[in-house]
Amino acid sequence: MKTTLLFLHGALGSTEQMSFLGKEFSQFNTLFFEFSGHGKTPDVDRNWSIQEFSEQLLSFCKKHNTPLLVFGYSMGGYIALHLALRHPEQFKGIITFGTKLDWSPEVASKEILKLDPEKILLKIPQFAEELKARHGENRWKDVLRKTSELMISLGDHPVLFPGEMKSMTVPVLYGLGEKDTLVSLEETKLFQNATPGSELKYFTDTPHPIERVNPGMFQKETMRFIESIERNS
Repeated sequence: MKTTLLFLHGALGSTEQMSFLGKEFSQFNTLFFEFSGHGKTPDVDRNWSIQEFSEQLLSFCKKHNTPLLVFGYSMGGYIALHLALRHPEQFKGIITFGTKLDWSPEVASKEILKLDPEKILLKIPQFAEELKARHGENRWKDVLRKTSELMISLGDHPVLFPGEMKSMTVPVLYGLGEKDTLVSLEETKLFQNATPGSELKYFTDTPHPIERVNPGMFQKETMRFIESIERNS
């Protein structure tokens, strides 16, 4: 029976954005989950939060009769870690990539400056067109607004802390690109050192955007971790 590998997108992302990576893992039963309000998935009439998205992911995981191996990009990795601490039975292992772990009001204030739709239209219109195509002409600005609100809330009330990670029982591989300007090596090491049995993979010459990851290199460098989970399961 094939192992199921679930892909989780990041903030402003969608399942379509992650599909190119799934092609590198054809030996697995690959699944993609899209959080509400993103891509083509209808929005729920609630504020976006890590807790809300974790509940959505939990409902999805429960539909499967076996623990899932999960790859979470950026926000997707944060949500997977948050849920795994509370429901480890749903996970076989977690690979994060480019996941911002150290949140504060200062960090959130800096990041939301990049989410102003009018500035995006003016300064990086190509990105605006990408967001329109990904989320729809009528709601891409709502995605930016709700993501900003989520970041502000997360900055004021982080839900992951290094001290909490010592109770993690799910195998975790923390992935980080060498050229990531959002996530620091220091914060990633801090969480990795606090997570029992976890590993850290530093991808050379790799920035934060998932679209700029070399899929072949990513597959090669993560398979050792996946194979070790398979051997021990």
